Amino acid sequence: MNRTCRVGVHGRNDVDFKEADYQIIREAKIEAVKMMSQTRVDVFKRLKEIRQDIELITRLYDDRINRNGHPSPEDFAGRMIPIMKQLQPYCVKFEIHNEPNHLDRIEGWGQEDKDAQDFNAWYLRTFDLLKSQCPWAQLGFPGLAIPHRDLEWVEICRPAVEKSDWLGVHCYWQTPPDQLRNYLADFWGLRFKYYHQKFPNKVIDLTEVGNSNVQNKIAFTRESHAREFTEYLAECFNYPYLNSASFFIMSSPDPTWDGFCWRHEDGRIYAITHAVRDMHRPFWVQAQLAAPPQPAAAAQRTAPAQPAAQANPLTQLQQQRDQLQQQLQQAQAQAEQLQAQNGQLQGQIQQLQAQFAQLQAQMQQLQIQNIQLQAQLQQQAQAAVLSNSGATGTSISPPLQPTVARPPAAVAAPAIQNITTSLARNPAMPLSSRPMSQIDRIIIHHTAVPPTVGADRIAAFLVSNRGRPGINYHYFITADGTIQQTNELTSVTLQSDPQFNPVAVGIAFAGDFTNAAPTPSQLESGARLIAWLLRQLGLPPQTVFGHKELSKTQSPGAQWDGGASWGSQLRQRIQTLLA
Repeated sequence: MNRTCRVGVHGRNDVDFKEADYQIIREAKIEAVKMMSQTRVDVFKRLKEIRQDIELITRLYDDRINRNGHPSPEDFAGRMIPIMKQLQPYCVKFEIHNEPNHLDRIEGWGQEDKDAQDFNAWYLRTFDLLKSQCPWAQLGFPGLAIPHRDLEWVEICRPAVEKSDWLGVHCYWQTPPDQLRNYLADFWGLRFKYYHQKFPNKVIDLTEVGNSNVQNKIAFTRESHAREFTEYLAECFNYPYLNSASFFIMSSPDPTWDGFCWRHEDGRIYAITHAVRDMHRPFWVQAQLAAPPQPAAAAQRTAPAQPAAQANPLTQLQQQRDQLQQQLQQAQAQAEQLQAQNGQLQGQIQQLQAQFAQLQAQMQQLQIQNIQLQAQLQQQAQAAVLSNSGATGTSISPPLQPTVARPPAAVAAPAIQNITTSLARNPAMPLSSRPMSQIDRIIIHHTAVPPTVGADRIAAFLVSNRGRPGINYHYFITADGTIQQTNELTSVTLQSDPQFNPVAVGIAFAGDFTNAAPTPSQLESGARLIAWLLRQLGLPPQTVFGHKELSKTQSPGAQWDGGASWGSQLRQRIQTLLA
C-alpha cells in the first residue's frame, strides 16, 4: 500500500525557530511544515538544509486583517508579493489568508453569506494579482474555521476554490469521555471528506488539524494526544487526494497554546514527537486525483469475462507507478538544481542592490559638498571685492552684465545623526530602492505616542508586532530637536498610501499633537531639515504636506491645521530659511 499524505506540523508562530523546533523536525521525520509569512527567511533555508525534500506551505499573514476590516486586494498583494519572491528558493506553495469565516470576525470577515460573497470577490482579485507577479506560485484557498458554517461558506466561494491550485482544509476535534474517537468521525477529524465531495478535482492539504480539548476545558494527556495523532495519520494515508496533514502547533511563545504544542517552551519534547517518529509509514507517492470513469470503461465492467488471456491489471499499475516515481525523482532533481541557481542569482542581486545604495549615498554626499564649496567660493569672491574697494578708497561698480537667472541660494546642512543601521529590521521584507530624481514631495507625520518613545522603540514594535520591514520614516525629530536619519533617501518606506510611498520623504515629529504642538526646538530643527532637503531635491515649498492633506488619517495631529496651527508656523519658517 502507498500513501500520498505527507506527515506535517504547523511551524512555530514566531519570526524565528528555536533549536528544539529543529530537533522535532529531525526526530519526527517531518515531511511538510505549515509556515507563516512573517517568519525569517533563514528559517526556511535551514529547514531545507535539514530535509531537502520537505514541503513548506506558507500562510500569507497580514496584521491589518482584524475585526475592524481588511486591506484591499491591491494593498494585500503589494505587501505579500515581495515576501513570496524572497521565499521562492525555498517555498512555492502559499495559502491566501486563514479562517475568514470565523464567527468572532477576528480574520476580517464573518460566518454570514454576505461575508462569504465579499471574501469570494476579494480572493479572486487577490489571486490574479499574486499570480501575475508570481506565476510560479501554487496558490491555495484557505482552511475555514469549523463548524462556523464552513460548508455553506465554501459553497458560496466555489468560484474562488475552483480557480485555486489546491484547497486548504482545517479539521479539529474534541474528545469528551463519551466521544473519545471524534478524531475518526466524519463531522470532526475526517471533515475533509465533505470538502472532497464538493470538489473532487482538488488536491487537499490539511493545513491545520488537532485536538482542541484545552480550549474547551476537557481533560487530556500528552500520551492520549500521541495515540490520537498517529491513528489519525494512519487513517489519512487511505485517501489519495490528501497531500499533507499539518498538526497545530509545533511550539508557541504564547503559553495559552501549550495544550496544542509538541514541546514545552523550556525545550522538553512531548510524546507526540516520538510516537510520530516510530509509526509505520507506507511508501509515499505524489497525490493524484482519479479521472472520472469513461462510458466505455463502465461498459467493460459490466461485460461478461472473456476467455482470452489479458495482462494482469496489478502489474500494469505497478509499472505505471514505477514510471511515475522515476519521473517525479527527475523533476525533483531538476527543481532542486533550479532552486540552487535561483538562490545564487538572488544573492548576486542583493549584492548589486547594496552596491547601488552605497553609490547613491556617496553621490548625495558629493552633491552636498559641491553646494558647500560653491557657497564658500562665493563668500571669498565677495570678500575680495570688498577688500579691493577699501584699499583704493573708491567704490567699484561692477560692469554691466546681461540679466541671467541665478540658482537658488544654498541652505546650510543641519546636524543629522544617522541611526539607520542601528534600528530593528525585518530581513524577510527588504525595502525597495528608488532614484533620488523620483522624489517629488515631503510628508510630515507625528508618532502619536509620548515624545519619550524614540525611533528605536518604534522600529522594534513595528517589526515584532506589526510585521513591518522597519520604521516608516526617513527622518525623526526628537523632542529636544535632534535630527535623526532612520532610512536612506533612496529607500521606499511604508509611510502612506501606496501611490505616495515611492515618491515621498517621510519626516516624523516625536509626540502626539492631538492636543499639543511640537516644541520650539522641534519646529526649528524640522524647518532647517526640510529647507535643506528642498534645496537638495530641487523641490518648491509647495511640495511639503501634512499626512492628513494627502490621506485619510489624523496625522500629524489636530494641532497641525487647528488650534496651535503648527503646520503654518513650520511653513513660514521654511520660507524664511529658503529666502
